Amino acid sequence: ADYAGIDTPMDAAQLALLPLADHVVFQSRYSLEAFRRAGYTGDRHDVIPNGVDASVFHARGRARWDGGRPLRVLASSWSANPAKGHETIAAFSELPGVETTFIGRWAPGVPTGKVRLLPPMAHDELAARYREADAFLFPGRNEACPNAVLEALASGLPVWYAASGGTRELAEGFGVELTGDHDADLARMKREHGALQDAVLRDTGRLSIARAASTYLAVFRRVLDGAPAEASR
Repeated sequence: ADYAGIDTPMDAAQLALLPLADHVVFQSRYSLEAFRRAGYTGDRHDVIPNGVDASVFHARGRARWDGGRPLRVLASSWSANPAKGHETIAAFSELPGVETTFIGRWAPGVPTGKVRLLPPMAHDELAARYREADAFLFPGRNEACPNAVLEALASGLPVWYAASGGTRELAEGFGVELTGDHDADLARMKREHGALQDAVLRDTGRLSIARAASTYLAVFRRVLDGAPAEASR
C-alpha cells in the first residue's frame, strides 16, 4: 500500500507471517520503518540492501562526461506505476543541454515530452545503455530498495533521486537530491558531476550481489547458531 497506493491481501499476509518468523530481513531501513508503522514490533531482524550482478552492471569502458556535449540522462522502470515519476522524467527532457532516454514501461496518459522511449530489454543490453549514459534520473517514490538505482550506481552513474522511501539510503553522497526545481537540480549535477562520479566509482563494491549474499550467509549462520539477533546499521 505504501508503494502502490492500494491495499492488497499481501500486506495483511506479510504482517500475519512476521511474528512466525525466526528472523526477518528488510531491504532498507525505510522498509523496516514502514512495517513498524503497520504494527510490526519484533526485534529479530536485519537490514540487507539488494545487490546486482557486478559481471553485468559495471563501469568498465565508460567515458567521462567533459561538459562539451549534452548530458545523456537515462531513466528506467519495469513498472508503469505513476509513482515512478514519469512526469518528472518528461520535464527533465525539456531542459536545455540534456538528452533523455527512458527504458521500460511508460505510465499511460503521461505526456512523454522529448523523452526517447525504448522498450524493456535484457540485462546485458540494459547494462550497455547504462554505460553510455552520464547520469541516472530516478524520481520514484516510496521504493523499498530500487534495483534500477543499484544498477545505475554499479555502472558508474551519479543519480538524481527523490528523498522518498529507501532510495536516499542508496544514493545519498552519490548524486543530487531532487528539489522540484529542475533547472537548479540539472545545474548542480553538471557542476558536481566529476566529483560525484569519482565517489560512485570508489564505492561500487557495496552494490554487488556477492556482498548481499555474504551478508545473508552471515545472518543465516548467526541465527542457526542461536546468537542474539542485532539489527544491522
